[in-house]
Amino acid sequence: MRSYLTGNGSIQHINLHHDSIESSKHYFVIIHESEFEIIGEKFDIKTCFNADYMDKKNNLGIETYNNYYAIALNIPKIVEGKVIVYPVAIYVGKNFLIVSSNEENDLVKSVEGEVLSKPEVLLKGISNPSNKMFYLILDRLVQKSLGVIRELERRIEAQEEKVLKVGKTVMVNELITMRRQVFKVRRHLNYLTYISDVLLLNENEIISEDMIKYFNNIDIKFAKLDSDISELYQFIASLREAYESETSNQLNQTMKVFTMISTIFLPLTLIAGIYGMNFDNMPELRYRYGYYFVMGFMALLSIGMLFYFRKKKWI
Repeated sequence: MRSYLTGNGSIQHINLHHDSIESSKHYFVIIHESEFEIIGEKFDIKTCFNADYMDKKNNLGIETYNNYYAIALNIPKIVEGKVIVYPVAIYVGKNFLIVSSNEENDLVKSVEGEVLSKPEVLLKGISNPSNKMFYLILDRLVQKSLGVIRELERRIEAQEEKVLKVGKTVMVNELITMRRQVFKVRRHLNYLTYISDVLLLNENEIISEDMIKYFNNIDIKFAKLDSDISELYQFIASLREAYESETSNQLNQTMKVFTMISTIFLPLTLIAGIYGMNFDNMPELRYRYGYYFVMGFMALLSIGMLFYFRKKKWI
């Protein structure tokens, strides 16, 4: 557990295991989910989101209470080419911000370090430091999500370049994998948009009046990210359709070649069938140059058909 007292452009480390809570002061607390029972009792928080609840059940979103918001969300990150999400629970009250997770989180840690390094810049003149800390976390989440989207875009562009250069099974599998990754981020951003809309309603007046403009800005950013990932999702669908269309065209070209070969051999087979009949009265069978004549005719017929196909631009 790391707990801080914020306000008046400063941040001070405190020990909540021994200190009591004062309603006139603002608190920023980072805990492991196993420590929630202690902190929840101090701040009168009844709801607990644990990592198993958030990650496995995918029950993300926001719940509104009289004296706080309970928010469950996932922070996306690309690890070894795959989108991984880290569950985080955030509890926001008028004078406190509590962040709970089952492991150390880079995003929260970066906000913590930033505020500790320059509190006079980030917290000065703010009537509700808890709101400002919450805003900073959401703002860094926007940057984090944008970085994930840009990385997905880069990878999808690389897929577009090789869409016609690899085997069908490999290409389809890669496109399906990319689609799943984008869908995971898209779902995450849909929840963020919903969360920001609820915060702007401010039914329990947890967000102070001077901070509403900040959260309105976050709402706009979330909406833009949601639009970007939706376009990316549609682009993958279009890319897959283009690949399948090209595969179909290649198959059509192959069938076209086979059809032309069959068309050329059809009259040749007919001629061979006619002269293969065992009738006694077939004068051509006893003609001295009959074999050479028929073979020459068959060759000319084949060449003529090839020229005809060429003239029609079928080959």
